[in-house]
Amino acid sequence: MAFDYGSRQIGVAVGSKLSYKPELLEAIGVHQKKADWDQLQDLQQIWQPDAFVVGLAYYADERLSSIGKKAQKFGAFLQRKFHIPCYYVNEYLSSWQAAADIRDQPANRKKINIHSQSAAIILQTFLSQVP
Repeated sequence: MAFDYGSRQIGVAVGSKLSYKPELLEAIGVHQKKADWDQLQDLQQIWQPDAFVVGLAYYADERLSSIGKKAQKFGAFLQRKFHIPCYYVNEYLSSWQAAADIRDQPANRKKINIHSQSAAIILQTFLSQVP
């Protein structure tokens, strides 16, 4: 299960090394700087992932950005709460790629959440790196 952490929404996608094609899920709301943990718990129970993957945003000079630090804390909390390993992926240009992917979709363009599309790209990046 992969996440694209944002200040207003957290994109979510699921997939496996076997299918390789991630499935986009509904983004999780963030209210008053806190994720909807009930929604997260529901997703974890439904999908029962073996691992979490969280995208980390970096500055051009390769320092972890402020949103990247928040994403890292989010991933650490996921790992503690659910006792499931969490891996991190540099999400460099994932939002830009997600926007391009959505633009290229002839239908359902408005129904695709850019954050969940970014989570799918983060998951594909992770899966491509796993032996």
